[in-house]
Amino acid sequence: MIRRNLDGKAVLWLSAFGVVGVVLGSWLFTLLVGNASLLGLILDLAFIVPADRMIWEGSGGARKSQQAFVCLTARRQNNLYQ
Repeated sequence: MIRRNLDGKAVLWLSAFGVVGVVLGSWLFTLLVGNASLLGLILDLAFIVPADRMIWEGSGGARKSQQAFVCLTARRQNNLYQ
C-alpha cells in the first residue's frame, strides 16, 4: 500500500470469494464428517490435480511449452511474422 501497487478490486474479489469458499467448505465438511470414506475421496481428488501438475512440471513437461512461448514472443518482437 505504501508503493501504491495494490489492486483494490482484486483484493475485494479474492476476499469475497474466499469467505464464500470457507463458508461452503465448512458446511460441506459438517455434512460429510460422518462419512469418512466420502470425505477422504473428495480430499484425495482435491490434492491429486496439483500433485499431478507438480510432477508434470518437475519432469520437464512445462519447459517445452515455455520454450515455444519464448520463441513465439521473440518472433513477434522482432517482426518476423510478415
